[in-house]
Amino acid sequence: MNIIWVATTGSDTTGTGSRDLPYATIEKAVHEMVSGDQVRILDGTYIPTDTIVVSGIEGSIFAENPLEVTIQPATTEVSGACIAILQSTRFMICGVNILQAVDSSKNLIGLLVRDVDNFIAYTCKVTGFEVLSGDAYGIYADGSGRIEHCTVGGIVGLGSGNTAYGIRTFGIHVIDCSTVEISGANGCQAAGLVGTVRLPPWTTP
Repeated sequence: MNIIWVATTGSDTTGTGSRDLPYATIEKAVHEMVSGDQVRILDGTYIPTDTIVVSGIEGSIFAENPLEVTIQPATTEVSGACIAILQSTRFMICGVNILQAVDSSKNLIGLLVRDVDNFIAYTCKVTGFEVLSGDAYGIYADGSGRIEHCTVGGIVGLGSGNTAYGIRTFGIHVIDCSTVEISGANGCQAAGLVGTVRLPPWTTP
């Protein structure tokens, strides 16, 4: 497995993605990924210019120290999500904090997972989303795999006739996750968790 390193002190110009010469941005690291690679992110706050999109490859994104990495895009023009993992046969994301984009006008989703098999999200945290119109999601995921020990909170939907979801999954199991402060206003409904919950001893209920 090849590890591509990212640090707030790194450089996308002179960096090589090594531990000693890391890249400065997650976008650069993802651009350099090939199937089987891992992007390893050192502590700090990262502000991508747009949605972080990983499409069509296997791999992983890890915080070197769980929950010491915060990702808050400037905007989310691409998919309405802060991070989008698309059309992969195996992917894992671990230990990252995801905050609503600085320009929140198009940001509906924290973590979007679409058509991904063998997906794992572990000890991630998605917080602080206020969505003016449309359905709001902390995590939206379809495929197979599991979301485990993740926290979603502060998801507020303000669109009449829409729904604010903490976690919504199709085919991906949710294990020991918490959804708190999921709320709606102006006729927007609220749903903490909609999906398949696995209970001890980790068999599908």
